[in-house]
Amino acid sequence: MTLSHDGTVQFSLANITTRDAGVYSCTATNVVGQAETSTRVAVTAAIQDQSFINESVNITSPDIP
Repeated sequence: MTLSHDGTVQFSLANITTRDAGVYSCTATNVVGQAETSTRVAVTAAIQDQSFINESVNITSPDIP
């Protein structure tokens, strides 16, 4: 995980496999309260040549019960 100066956090997975699929949750807590969000990650195919991947992708999803 990487914390940016503006307070955003980036979570990255490297060398993923189908075992990395599932629900990922993030909880932020401070003196004024707590916020939580979750997203489901599906791994559908392997990419053999990753040389073209050179930027992050931001995923926003609704909370998952």
